[in-house]
Amino acid sequence: MITKLSLLIASLTIVALTALLAHPIIAAERPAPSTPTAWSWISATTGDSVKKTGSWQHDQFRNARAAHLKSYHDGDELTIPFSGTAIGIRLAGQNTPEYLGQGDASQGQLVCSIDDTVAKTIACTHAGREHILAHGLKPGDHILRIRHAAVNNQTGCRIDGFWALPAATGSVTFQLTGERSQFLTDCRLIIVQGDKIIRSTISRNWISGTCSVLLPAGTNYRITIQASGWQTVSTSAFDITANTQTTLAIPFLNRAVSTIPYHFRYPSINNQAIRTRGSSFRARFLGFTATIKTVRIKREIGNKTISRLLAFRELSDRADYYDRELEVMIPADTPGGIYDLEIAIEGSGRTSVAKSPRSVAIIANYTQNPRFVSWGHLDTSGQYQAEYLQRLCTMVNIIAPDMVLASNCVNPAYISGTMASLRSPYMVNFGNHQMPGHKHWYGADIQIVPLTPKINVLNYALPWFHGTEAASGLFNRYPDSTYNIINGFESNAPIEFLNQHTVRLIHDAHGLGSKAMIIDGTQTQRVGKTNSNSFRVIQFKDGKVESCTYNDHPTAAIPFTRTQVMPLRVKQTVADVTYTATVTNELKMDFKDATIRFLVPAEQTYQPSAGKIKSTTLSDDKSLKEIVVSINIPRETTFPLNLSPN
Repeated sequence: MITKLSLLIASLTIVALTALLAHPIIAAERPAPSTPTAWSWISATTGDSVKKTGSWQHDQFRNARAAHLKSYHDGDELTIPFSGTAIGIRLAGQNTPEYLGQGDASQGQLVCSIDDTVAKTIACTHAGREHILAHGLKPGDHILRIRHAAVNNQTGCRIDGFWALPAATGSVTFQLTGERSQFLTDCRLIIVQGDKIIRSTISRNWISGTCSVLLPAGTNYRITIQASGWQTVSTSAFDITANTQTTLAIPFLNRAVSTIPYHFRYPSINNQAIRTRGSSFRARFLGFTATIKTVRIKREIGNKTISRLLAFRELSDRADYYDRELEVMIPADTPGGIYDLEIAIEGSGRTSVAKSPRSVAIIANYTQNPRFVSWGHLDTSGQYQAEYLQRLCTMVNIIAPDMVLASNCVNPAYISGTMASLRSPYMVNFGNHQMPGHKHWYGADIQIVPLTPKINVLNYALPWFHGTEAASGLFNRYPDSTYNIINGFESNAPIEFLNQHTVRLIHDAHGLGSKAMIIDGTQTQRVGKTNSNSFRVIQFKDGKVESCTYNDHPTAAIPFTRTQVMPLRVKQTVADVTYTATVTNELKMDFKDATIRFLVPAEQTYQPSAGKIKSTTLSDDKSLKEIVVSINIPRETTFPLNLSPN
């Protein structure tokens, strides 16, 4: 029997799951809150009233939220007429640390004058992004003049635009740093007053760590800080006073647990063990001379845990210095899913738990005709770009591929945080826009993962002029494979290499020529990146790529723009004792064997109104049940999928 209490708990669980999987994208999916009353935005790039003197240029970092004006010339000026009693400025972000050729850092200063009187000077190197320039002006028309000035012969400034503000406006500022701070580019600030969102904006100067944001004067504000891959934090309540800068102390941002590898060689995020229940895999870790106590896999559903203790035997002949290696057996009752692997050791002054997040994928059966989702060159360098990737991952969980292939990635800290929401194995490589240090998360540039006992996926993250000896050595470990797949950085692999190893697919993010073609002289299907605003579904049949394009086009990928609401989406609600997933597919494409996941109270059994139940899993404490329904989703349709008690 389902009680009102259990229904409430289930409803809260759905909310908790939504927060867990989608919260980093809520701000990007939801229409932006209206500008606070009486604020008037003047864009630096599109505002007709902004007059430029000097060498100002329009700029927009790769897939940044908006364009801005930049200058590297001492003495360049902007003149902006406005009406109001206060005026504020929003600077653009510093040049991103991941890319060359994006311009130098902003090291100049802005001398800001109102009606020919200097009101404020902003040192760009250390400044946050939003500032009040003048306050308490007489009602009526005014002229703001911005002069870019060199500091110790160093220049550079970037400006998004300006706000004409009411008098009752203040600001808040704080320093934001965290674990692996060298990768922390920026963040999203969601500012609420009570239960109302007042502002949602990208913030942070990555050079100095400074955040600053303008707010209407008022009480009981809180800020939630989101950076994909770091744990979300919220401030205590604070007040904003007109023409006053409020300084907050913000907790140090710790990395999300799902992204922290510790003392593991393999399996790992980019070298996952993909196994059926009842089989085994090898694990290599830094065990020193301590006693191995337990081996465990675990994953989360909502706020609950699913875990299994695993039997193991040590392979003593494989030990080397600090390294130990185990053969680990997977219990036959292990539910499917992507698991963290933990090995607890004790003694010899080394008592600890070695952890390899999301490194073990448990599946029901090996596929004969695998399905992949792929993308490349998405330019994930900071939070705004990571929110796009998060929406993409949310759609992937509906499509339910056997593996995700991503090529030419950028900032591994944001990518590992965002892609931790995937419920499929994935493989990532870093090409010519990589941020140094990605191997901490994703390991060597050349790796291989058996997708099935007969199909291997090679990750090759180098230009092919580096040679194929190492790649051939990895393929040769599996001489009984039927065919192989490559997740590459570039497409021009040697033809003899592709033929020698029966490569049926090479996915890439770089390369000339058709993005979807059979490579001359081979049976290898090339599937390449079309642009940074799309993705592909690649379906195999009988050992060859059956489809990889969209809407019968010979080369096109599935379109998905940066500002677009997900064209494939699910909204879950609960009424009485029925759980409803409203499924929307706006794409001109069917999705067979898609999956919809429900979290429900454990004490009841359920039946879907369509499709079939693919799996049912209890949490460790037997209070929560995960039900995955497999269903075909037709093109250009919206329909409800109900899950009701028997």
